[in-house]
Amino acid sequence: MLKNRKQGLEAISHIIAFIERQYGIKVTVLRLDWETALRNAFDLWAATEGYLIERTAEYTAAQNPAERAGGYIFAIAWCLRQQSRFLELMSSEIVLAAVYLANRNPRKKNNWQTPEGKINSWLNKQSWTTHQRSETPQLAHLKRYGCRAYALTTSYKKGANKSHKTDPRAHIGYLCGYESTNIYRIWIPALDKVMRTRDVTFDETVMYDQKAEDTSLLHQHELQQQFNEHELLMKEIDQEERPLDLRL
Repeated sequence: MLKNRKQGLEAISHIIAFIERQYGIKVTVLRLDWETALRNAFDLWAATEGYLIERTAEYTAAQNPAERAGGYIFAIAWCLRQQSRFLELMSSEIVLAAVYLANRNPRKKNNWQTPEGKINSWLNKQSWTTHQRSETPQLAHLKRYGCRAYALTTSYKKGANKSHKTDPRAHIGYLCGYESTNIYRIWIPALDKVMRTRDVTFDETVMYDQKAEDTSLLHQHELQQQFNEHELLMKEIDQEERPLDLRL
């Protein structure tokens, strides 16, 4: 995600490089609207690189498929935000997840192929392709967006918890995105971080609730304190339930 509009030029150069390297497609024409952030510097760069620029008529969204696609993506993002109840600070992650899902959603204009399936179908027909790609996207790894996720801690995966058996083994987080069919992006509210992980278990019946007390990662001394408080409470209950003669 771009932090500001001035990063647009850098983003365009990156996506062109990706298309040419990964798909073998030579980009020659760039079509865009009259975005103010892409004017002089962009025109100079495009002329230097030899790209032909085609700009749409001002205030004419019908001529700008990218704008229509953006509207479609943000519609998905809005639904994900409502479902997950994530905070606004998670907006960039939500939009990235929306793009991931949109690329795996059939579209009428593609004869009900998914965008991922359509590009893979085209690549499979090219003489220079090195391997056949699946034209049907894998969906088995998709989970309810925003659901509770238990991601193993790094120390536990390294085996550092063997001598400290009361140390927490997992972060409590929430599914906020995908990087592949076996790598998930998990938001850990207590750490205010998003971690990439394969080792995660989901509970699709529980969603993020800002008002709920967060217990995502308790240190050993905190666990010990809770244990001591629990033991004290149980002793008090046990004392109250004893017969009077035994209490004396």
